Amino acid sequence: MPNFQHTWLAVLVLAVPGALRAQGDEKVPVAVVDARGEPIPFAVVSIRSGKVHVADAKGIVRMPADSPDSLELHVRRIGYKESYGWVTPSADGRFVVELTQLAASLSAVTVTERANIPLARRGFYDRLERAQRGAVVGLFVTPEELEARPRSKLTDVMQGLKYVRVWQTRPTSGAIHKLLLGRGGCAMNIVLDGELVTGTVQEDVPSEAPTSIDFNGTRRTNAESNAQLKPDIDAIITGASVMAIEIYPSSANAPPEIIPFNGNGSCGIVAIWTGARK
Repeated sequence: MPNFQHTWLAVLVLAVPGALRAQGDEKVPVAVVDARGEPIPFAVVSIRSGKVHVADAKGIVRMPADSPDSLELHVRRIGYKESYGWVTPSADGRFVVELTQLAASLSAVTVTERANIPLARRGFYDRLERAQRGAVVGLFVTPEELEARPRSKLTDVMQGLKYVRVWQTRPTSGAIHKLLLGRGGCAMNIVLDGELVTGTVQEDVPSEAPTSIDFNGTRRTNAESNAQLKPDIDAIITGASVMAIEIYPSSANAPPEIIPFNGNGSCGIVAIWTGARK
């Protein structure tokens, strides 16, 4: 006697393959181009207000999709007017988003290869692609995301970012300094344009444990005691001069090329790149 229950289930599976795929991890290609149809590399793409993905050097990013029929995409790239709306697939199956270049005092971006873009020359987008594949663990703040959070101080830019906590010293006298702390409350290594930053109050924070009690009975750390002697990172670099940021919870999660040779990355690494945001 035939098993009608199994037969009926098989019919359902054959009849609605699209519905089953929609519930899985299907990804669809999104192509970001300019008015001439030329690819715009490294554009920031998100579905609705979800997770941000960054396109590759050819302007392509594969996005997870609940339905392959239409996507509500938010696309941004420095020097172009941002795009937000519903997009349907073209004949070749790609979701093509055209960005309009802004008439601003920015030099034109001619896309021939990724080496034309300063951040690409520094390996930022290569490492970002590796993180999107799960090869490394880190947070990448792109120029487009920095434009969305304009701040004059670097530590203000860092507020609320994953893997890092901005902590303020409380000296009894003198200037108040801000520090970048990783897990365990220890000071993160700060790498500026590929070089380890030294000589700051950041170096005096091995942990959050107080090191002394001053004459007022206030618990103090080394950083608070030395706050008048050394500058903090805000005194070295402004938020407006930052082009991109990479944050790694520890050296074990970071790419080898980003780990400072003479630093201790166990508390995490903040890599800061300066220059024009393009």
